[in-house]
Amino acid sequence: MRLDSTLRRLRDEEGDTYLLALVRIGFGLLLLNEAWLATTQLRDAGYFGGYFHQSFLPDGLVPSVGVYQGVLGVQFVAAALVVAGRAARSALLVAAALLVYVMLCDRLWFHHYVTPWRPSRRFSPSRRVTGNWSSVGPCGSPRGQSGRRARSARRSP
Repeated sequence: MRLDSTLRRLRDEEGDTYLLALVRIGFGLLLLNEAWLATTQLRDAGYFGGYFHQSFLPDGLVPSVGVYQGVLGVQFVAAALVVAGRAARSALLVAAALLVYVMLCDRLWFHHYVTPWRPSRRFSPSRRVTGNWSSVGPCGSPRGQSGRRARSARRSP
């Protein structure tokens, strides 16, 4: 009962929203940055679907060039609405949903955001290791006198 009343009190608390506005503006600026980076990649390297890309989604769900340009435009508008404070909640939802959608369409561009999808990488072919790696030391060099086996061999009489 105490937890319920504490959560209700936190939910209904009234106070200064200055810090909340700063966080909202910060998220909006980060979303604007992501839209700007995607636009410069589209302008410089071209559409990611035109060259090698890896998608978590089937190819039928990957947008075409025109649809992708529209997605980027909507991301810009939503991020600008978040920064301006107009319909910020719905704009945050739209911008975040579109960012996750683009991330699912081109995971090579978002390789640094791989943590939430780590279980799916466990079964990818690049993660499978074959052969005997126990004789290989750091950086792929053959294990020499400084290796773990050499140290343990010195300890045992």
